[in-house]
Amino acid sequence: AHRAREESRAFFFARGRGPSWHAAGDVAKNFFCGVPGRPRASPQISRRVLSWIRFAMALIRKIDGVGPVIGENVFIAENAAILGDVRIARDASIWYGAVLRGDAGSITIGERSNVQDGVVIHATQGESTTVIGRDVTIGHNAVVHGARIGNDVLIGMGAVVLDNAVVPDGTIVVAGAVVLSNAVLEPGIYAGIPAKKVKEGSEEMTRMIHENAAHYQTYAIWHG
Repeated sequence: AHRAREESRAFFFARGRGPSWHAAGDVAKNFFCGVPGRPRASPQISRRVLSWIRFAMALIRKIDGVGPVIGENVFIAENAAILGDVRIARDASIWYGAVLRGDAGSITIGERSNVQDGVVIHATQGESTTVIGRDVTIGHNAVVHGARIGNDVLIGMGAVVLDNAVVPDGTIVVAGAVVLSNAVLEPGIYAGIPAKKVKEGSEEMTRMIHENAAHYQTYAIWHG
């Protein structure tokens, strides 16, 4: 499968000028609609080819000789950008318009975590790296910059988590909140600018966060 993805990627990136959108569209049309005089491909094969096309169209490349490492069964949207020193574990999902730029510092995404539409993940050179744990949800348009995020964490839509902040397991940072640099949070719910604890954590809350991440594995199947 990896070799097929690489061959697909090479096909669509002709002469280093980026994806051939017309070629991608033609291949998808042929597999889903069939070609006159040829049998239509099975839905299973069609989904596999579409996945290869999506992988080829996403912006995935090395920076300063270091390239992304992507695990098995990872969903990557067509217009996501994954650059440089980025490691994505199996069953994670990177959604439309997300940017993971591992040039100034490394980025690690844990198993089954989802990086939603419009998210930006980056770091500060010589000062921080970004580590995101397992079963984490990074909501639409959030920014995680050089922070350490634990397991079963929800970062709400439009929230910002800055350099060397630590967000522990079983924590929610609500939409629009800002976690300042070097802040070390305790489990719970955080809101405001700067983010302050507004509620204690609980096993029930951790379970809800975990289930939310599981929903995104289902969504990835729909889109894949």
